[in-house]
Parts: sequence; C-alpha cells; structure tokens
Amino acid sequence: DFGPAARLYVIHAGDLLAIVQAWLAPATTTATATAPATRLIPAAWPDAYTMRRVLEVIAAAAGRRARFLPVPPRLALAGLRALETAGLSLPFRSDSLVSMLAGNPAPQLAREVLGVALRPLDAGTLGELA
Repeated sequence: DFGPAARLYVIHAGDLLAIVQAWLAPATTTATATAPATRLIPAAWPDAYTMRRVLEVIAAAAGRRARFLPVPPRLALAGLRALETAGLSLPFRSDSLVSMLAGNPAPQLAREVLGVALRPLDAGTLGELA
C-alpha cells in the first residue's frame, strides 16, 4: 500500500476492445466517412482507485481478503530502484510507482468513450471477459 497519493485510472479489457473497435469502424455514411481520429482518446474509468482498492477488488473476486503492509512511497521507490540496479526483473517497476505518484490529478475522463459505456472496477466486472 503506497497511500492515497498513488492513484490508478483503470479500464476493463472488454471496454478497451470495444473502444478500439469503435475507433476503427468505418463511418456509416459517406457524408461522415473519415479516417480514424489521430488525436489522443482518453479511455479509463473517471474515478481514481488507490492501489489498495484495486488489490482489495482483485482479492474479493478471488474469494480472498487482501492484507497490507503500509510502506512509505519514497522507501518503496528506493527499494524498487535498488533491486532493478541489482539486475532483478520485477513484475512491478519503479517507473510504474513514479507514474502512480505523479499522475495527472484531474484527467479529462468520461464514463462513455466513442459510444462505449465504461464499467467501474469491482469484483463483478473483474470476472467479465467482454
């Protein structure tokens, strides 16, 4: 647990796939036919989750209870960097923690993107494949 400053914006894999499909789909009429947009399309559930909450949801979906050991972010970052410098390949990298801690505090996100209604992260939606 890296505290409330470590925020994540998540998207369901099925929602991301639907957004990509909508982006690539040809327009239905020649009057509106255009190439896919080349602009950035923000796509994530607009409410931030803490790392703790994400792990609690994953544990609940697995029928388990998550347990946490609070670690100050700077200490965690120093530890990750030391392990990376030692050549260890970790599933969670120091640059991921930096991104979580220094993320955009007010991203322009919506609950619908290109006509796709996004799902929040919870134990129910976590198990949905599409």
